[in-house]
Amino acid sequence: MVWQSHRSAAQLEEEMQILRMFYREKELVVSPTRHPKSISQVAENITVVSEKQIKEMNAHTVAEVLNRVPGLFINFAQGLGSFGSTSLISIQGSEARHVLVLVDGFPWNFLNSGAAETNSIPAGIIERIEVIKGPASSAWGSSLGGVVNIITKPAGSSKRPAGSIRASYGEKTAQDHRAEVSGRSGPLGYYLFAGSQDSDGLMTTHDFDNESLYSKFKVAFSNDMSLNLTLGYSEPHMGLGDYPIWDITSKELSRTFFATASLDAPLTGELNLKGSFHRFNQKSVVRSDALGSGSSGPAGALYKDSVYDEKTT
Repeated sequence: MVWQSHRSAAQLEEEMQILRMFYREKELVVSPTRHPKSISQVAENITVVSEKQIKEMNAHTVAEVLNRVPGLFINFAQGLGSFGSTSLISIQGSEARHVLVLVDGFPWNFLNSGAAETNSIPAGIIERIEVIKGPASSAWGSSLGGVVNIITKPAGSSKRPAGSIRASYGEKTAQDHRAEVSGRSGPLGYYLFAGSQDSDGLMTTHDFDNESLYSKFKVAFSNDMSLNLTLGYSEPHMGLGDYPIWDITSKELSRTFFATASLDAPLTGELNLKGSFHRFNQKSVVRSDALGSGSSGPAGALYKDSVYDEKTT
């Protein structure tokens, strides 16, 4: 029994040494239990992608980041590497509707299909991404494949504003422009982000453009009481390609708006009040027009319009 105990302790220390290679021992994650917990005490199969790692990847979209996480499979509709391509997430062979995507703990999935589209989430606002693989993610509800929890950067805490401006340019006139600033003025902490992306696409009629805005504010009434507000807007437009066999060309026009408010206030030494409000509008229009060969009508004529307009409060 003593020998078994020593062997178990040695095995535990070996596992901890492996964890320390990738994570700080006191690093906290919230996805497994919905409350901050040391990553060394988490039993679930979890991967954390930090802001530093995202910068080192030179990733322009969330899908590009997730495509580098072992066990995650990204189905790019416009082909792997296409800038801003629509994409579906699968974890270890699951269906896309079984993967729950969260932004700061709030669901991002479409109600009509259950899948999530991440190209409306700017990669520049991410502090870290926590990925849980497998049904242990049931702490969040229906998420048999797993959970992708995208945690955004916090409001600033320094009186001296800090920020950055970034621009990149690549083949097919692919461009990515970002600007961000954070700081604190009195009791108000803030984080502001603006981004613009544009590309002609690696293939003809597979173009992409997106404009996005994001802001986060934290009002500290005292050391223990705070009000947090976030606002975000994104408008990605994608060319889905020409389909000569059906005599159509397709485009997808999307628009996403979300707002959250949360209050954290102590009532007694052992009792806290937490309240939150969430508003999420997500609209997607897939428009197909005739190419003009004759089977679908004259060139430019509307062939089919599919509109998905969802609002969650």
